[in-house]
Amino acid sequence: MNVEGDRLSKKDRADLLTVVQAKLGHYPSLELLQPPANELTDEMIELECVDIDLDCLARLGGKYGADTVFYTQIDADAGKGYVVAVKVVQTAKKKLLRDSSTKVAAAAGLGAALEAEIEATFGKPPTPPVATTTGFLVIAPNVPGAAVYVGTDLAGTGNVRLEKLPGEYTIRVVQDGYVEQIVTATVVAGETTTRTVELVMAGDGKKPGDDKKIDDDDGGGDWILWAVIGAVVVGGTIAIIAATSSGGDDTVRAPVVFSIDGNNAWRDASVSGGRP
Repeated sequence: MNVEGDRLSKKDRADLLTVVQAKLGHYPSLELLQPPANELTDEMIELECVDIDLDCLARLGGKYGADTVFYTQIDADAGKGYVVAVKVVQTAKKKLLRDSSTKVAAAAGLGAALEAEIEATFGKPPTPPVATTTGFLVIAPNVPGAAVYVGTDLAGTGNVRLEKLPGEYTIRVVQDGYVEQIVTATVVAGETTTRTVELVMAGDGKKPGDDKKIDDDDGGGDWILWAVIGAVVVGGTIAIIAATSSGGDDTVRAPVVFSIDGNNAWRDASVSGGRP
């Protein structure tokens, strides 16, 4: 309901109502209704109320569909200051949840006094969740121990996880023997951004883990080549041709030809000079 009080200006009463509404707005379980536009005396006449008591406030709540009525009356103290009277009524049960009277020395303390009355009735309001203003940036180089720079600052080596304000960041990753990589990443508040950085070896352009070059020259073995060149069927004879070399040189010897005749017997069909 509106804040009542003959000793307060209309503006002061409106400002105090704003304080009450703002404080009650901190309670998620409460839904605020607009207070009656009519003067309180007119409401009392219509509802045949003799005084602003439990019964009258319950009737007001029923008229406007309010489960709970928060009523405030502020009067000047006989000595100095103000007296803040608060009544809180549960409409359906006609139950008085609070009925208090508090002295306040100066007008500047009226808002705080009303906030204290609300907390005394409904308890401390729940703490609002803290808005997330940062995000996380994860940088994952493919080379362990690589140095990671964000902007001009060294962020660490290897995989790095940083809490950063939202925005775009320049990332530089360096390691001896690898080509330096420069990439960008955008951090979003409340989220984790992961940036994988692929380093390549300097010179050959290979990435770590690529197959290494196999050294064929191990100095051992007399046979360095065995290749089936062809199989020819001539008059029921299958000829198989192979080339050989021996020793440490790469000289290919004359081809050796073996054949299988019609009796399935192996024989050497080679001739000198490499011609069958």
